[in-house]
Amino acid sequence: MSKSLFEKGVTFHRSGDTEMAVSYYRQAINAHDQSDAASYNLALIYAQTGRGEEAKSLLHSMIDNDCHDSGVFSMLGKLLYYEKDFDNALPNFTKAFELQSNDIETSIFLADTLKNLEQNHKALNVYENVLKLQPKNVIALNGKGNCLRKNFQFEEALSCYQMALSIEKNNIDSMAFLMSVYLDMGDLENAERYAQKTLKIAPDYEQAVKNYKYLLLNKPNVSSKELFQKRVELSSIYENIAPENSIIEDRDNPNRKKRIGFLSSDFRVHVVAFNILPLVENMDRDKFKLYFFSDVRTEDDVTNKFKELADNWLSISSLTNESVAQEIADNNIDIMIYLAGSFDRNRPQIAAYRPAPVQISYHDCATSGLSNMDYFITDNFLNPNNTTELFSEKLIRLPVYYQFPRPNNRSNSLSTPALKNGCVTFGSFNKPEKINKNVVAAWSSILRKVPEAKIILKYFNHYSSNRIKDRLVTLFSEFQIPAERLVFESRTDRKKDHLSLYNNIDIALDTFPFNGATTTFEALSMGVLVITFWGQHFVDRVSGSILTHAGYGDFVGKNAEDMVDIAVNLSGDIIKLNNLRKSISSRLPSSPLCDGEVYAKNFELALLVSCPPIV
Repeated sequence: MSKSLFEKGVTFHRSGDTEMAVSYYRQAINAHDQSDAASYNLALIYAQTGRGEEAKSLLHSMIDNDCHDSGVFSMLGKLLYYEKDFDNALPNFTKAFELQSNDIETSIFLADTLKNLEQNHKALNVYENVLKLQPKNVIALNGKGNCLRKNFQFEEALSCYQMALSIEKNNIDSMAFLMSVYLDMGDLENAERYAQKTLKIAPDYEQAVKNYKYLLLNKPNVSSKELFQKRVELSSIYENIAPENSIIEDRDNPNRKKRIGFLSSDFRVHVVAFNILPLVENMDRDKFKLYFFSDVRTEDDVTNKFKELADNWLSISSLTNESVAQEIADNNIDIMIYLAGSFDRNRPQIAAYRPAPVQISYHDCATSGLSNMDYFITDNFLNPNNTTELFSEKLIRLPVYYQFPRPNNRSNSLSTPALKNGCVTFGSFNKPEKINKNVVAAWSSILRKVPEAKIILKYFNHYSSNRIKDRLVTLFSEFQIPAERLVFESRTDRKKDHLSLYNNIDIALDTFPFNGATTTFEALSMGVLVITFWGQHFVDRVSGSILTHAGYGDFVGKNAEDMVDIAVNLSGDIIKLNNLRKSISSRLPSSPLCDGEVYAKNFELALLVSCPPIV
């Protein structure tokens, strides 16, 4: 008996002759010979051979013809997922799941899609359903851990990753996730251990590289030489990836407006966005055209503000590093600015392709370590002329580094809480990973010298974790500070409610070596002075820079001991504290930290004068 057209297609498909398989599947479809199966197999070949648009078109046609095969919806969902089109992938995975809820692969794709769309609780439910069917599914365990971590359930997340690693001992995702959750909990030792394990197995694991760079900024007692060498070493995987012939095209008109590119995953409700919005809003559009390369996956009102300000907007979430570099080159960008390279999903490594003649690292906290990153923006307080910090980039020093939206609260009408409490309350709203043993030693020295005082600690909902609280309780006890003097606030709340907690604090204490930035500004905006000291690197001079530009440089110590003395002396003068509280928040809006127009002019001057192409 001769084979049907569809069967012939299957035979060639199995033998690897996709060209003949495609021919017979098409004939089968036209002859209505098992046309649904032929269409599915044809779409599969298209998907596997890089013809995604043809595959999607065929699958859409099947769905329009009332197909109810879960595999069709699942394949279409996967094609959209790999394009990072999560919004359109979701309904397809949802339908596939409804049709066949015990399909493990589809379930995991559905959960991952929900997680990428920040529908965390729904994603968690799907991962848990998978684990009921397959308790040792490592992908689901990692996915569940990531959802729990986002829910601030750090201990439970830790258990998921550890279980995954016990099943598959060299799973690099599990190792990298363990590094991240230990970092969240402030356990830098274990975080570094898993960073090293991950990178030993997979030295090009980009997120692990990024996380290790960030970890180094939190690690106490790292020398300038060590910080530089380690960051350069971590960036070495990106060297020599630029094409032999530069992808930079000749600029089409040297007299045209300068094309400035900004690349970030933070064009959304995020501290980096709030730092650069005043700049972007005030740039001279007669001189500059602004191009935004956005890796934002879930857009919001802040994203829309940036879109309104953009001359050109490109979403790069679905693009490879090399493809983004080509887009930058194709748009003839003159100056490419890579934002906050050590953080989130930002991709400074794209600079390694040399897509623009001038490339700048901005709002990072240390050298990128990339030979093709030309400049690093700083100021004279963050990196004075005698700085010991080392950079692979040349430094551009702005008159003022940080820029924040002008605060509009009315905290200057409030009195310092010590007046009614009868004693001073300290506070810090920085991340737990910034609170190391050296920080606790300094804070404890202050608390011993101000015996009635307590300290309030908060960072989102992190202190709902007993493990995080226990670590700090243990550390403080080593310096004779009992647990009852520590007040842990654990809640996620609206910005207004978060800021109102400063009404319970008289003096904010900074962390080191990783200072607060947004937290320092927020404290000042609420009239609360932050006590800090000058470190040796950008990262531990941030608060000193902010305080100096706000007009309160006298409260920046020379070292940790000086910081202790300043805090203790100030806590003994409640009248002075009260007067400071009433003046700080009223003076702050008129400080250089909130003058977007002047800031933009200085920034533009730096771009035009200080940035000749590196040759």
